[in-house]
Amino acid sequence: MKRWVGKIVFSFLGVILVFNFSYGAEVYKFGTVACITGAIPQHGEYTLRGFKLALEDIEKSGMLKGGKIELVAEDGQNVPRVALAALNKLINIDKVQYFETVGSSVVLALAPIAAQNKVVLMNTAATHPKIREAGKPYVFSVIPGTATESKGAAQFAFNELKAKKASILYVNNEYGHGARDIFEKVFTELGGKVEGKEIYDLGATDYRTQLAKIRAQKPEVVYFGGHANEVGRAIKQAREFGIKTLWVGTIATGAPETLQIAGDAAEGLYPAAFPYDPVGGSPKMQEFGQRFKNAFGVNPTIYSANSYIAAMLFARAIASGAKTGPEISQFLFTIKDWDTIIGRISIDKDGMVDLPCRFLMVKGGNFVPYKY
Repeated sequence: MKRWVGKIVFSFLGVILVFNFSYGAEVYKFGTVACITGAIPQHGEYTLRGFKLALEDIEKSGMLKGGKIELVAEDGQNVPRVALAALNKLINIDKVQYFETVGSSVVLALAPIAAQNKVVLMNTAATHPKIREAGKPYVFSVIPGTATESKGAAQFAFNELKAKKASILYVNNEYGHGARDIFEKVFTELGGKVEGKEIYDLGATDYRTQLAKIRAQKPEVVYFGGHANEVGRAIKQAREFGIKTLWVGTIATGAPETLQIAGDAAEGLYPAAFPYDPVGGSPKMQEFGQRFKNAFGVNPTIYSANSYIAAMLFARAIASGAKTGPEISQFLFTIKDWDTIIGRISIDKDGMVDLPCRFLMVKGGNFVPYKY
């Protein structure tokens, strides 16, 4: 993984440096504090692959009139203290005015630094509800918050799956805490009961202690607030434990790693999703999905699509004449009703987008849309 990331970043920078040396193109630095290593390295892969396709399209379009975007990638490992060091480098050494990152704990840690230095933070994956109020007006999100996905999950579990008793299994970070709190609140307001809330550490591989408690709770549904590699292992171990309960997952669980790790055990999992569908969605979504699969051999997750949009937003801002953090921030607030590969988006007064929540289901070893 490290070798692949190094090659992809080197290839971007190498082409840009040669081009600039030869033709004196103006360079606009685009930073990322990505999860290249650590507990969820798949997110670094999602991020860099989305950027790769976006940078290709930006160059082909000529929208920067001969200018070039230089991607500066730093490894934040989804650990706040590591991400803070990475951001300090991006701001103080690389002089970026705009950067992308993921992870609720990381976004919340970096938000005040971004605001203090007047550089734009574009969040492509974190959903904690506190992000809406963090780092204004320099923090933006192209993914809706937990209030959308976890509320939708509770409604789906109660209304569609007809579950009245739930257990929650969630990761011990801001992402998991937010998912837990909102699911519990909405599920109980609907008339359901949460029988137990079991926590695990980021990147855990053994869930037997938590699953033993869940089995004793006898829920009708398990809500999983975590990531793809984690739910893959957890649901596989659950089936080995004899737990046949249906599972509802966060957006992050609807990724190839879930199926690769869990295999047949993933049947009965219902991940949350947004309108983005690279297989059966809009023509733009399908075109992106096919291009991505041709390039990398897998369908793109929403996180790759969001990273693509993050890069395109930066390019659009630069093309409009915005170059400083305050100017880029001002431009982003003008984005309204933009038809994209993740759906039609508008950025609201808090720097957020909102999209309707839908659900997938695992059937025959694949994610397919849930039919209402």
